[in-house]
Amino acid sequence: PGFRDAVDAHPAIDIAPIPSVIRRIDPTEMGCRLQIDRQDCALTLNVACLFVRIGVEPVLPRGCESLQTDERGFVVVDADGRSSHSSIFAAGDITSTPLRSVATAAGLAARAARCVADELGYLGDG
Repeated sequence: PGFRDAVDAHPAIDIAPIPSVIRRIDPTEMGCRLQIDRQDCALTLNVACLFVRIGVEPVLPRGCESLQTDERGFVVVDADGRSSHSSIFAAGDITSTPLRSVATAAGLAARAARCVADELGYLGDG
C-alpha cells in the first residue's frame, strides 16, 4: 500500500479537516499539548512530537515563544530539526535555514521525521 493508505489506516494518526486552526501549543515533559479548533469540534491533543510549518514569515503559535530563535525570529534547530525544546521539531521556512524553497523544506522535514521515528522506535535496525 502507498504512504497515504498507511497514514489513513493508522489508529494513532488523525487527519484534521481543512480549515483547522491550532490555537495553542504547550510543551510538556512527554511532548506537546495542542489546542485545535476544527470544523467539526474543538479538541486538545497530547502528541509526542510536533512539526511546525508556517509560511515564509516566522510566526510562532502561542505557547512556542520560549523556543530559541535567531535575530530575525526564525526557530533555531540542530541538524535533525530539533528546536531548543527536545520534543519540538521544526523544518522549512520557520527555521533559520539560508535557503527557502519547497525542496529544502521537504528535505529538512524528511530528516526531522526520520529522527523522530528513530527516537520513537518506529524504525528497525536496517
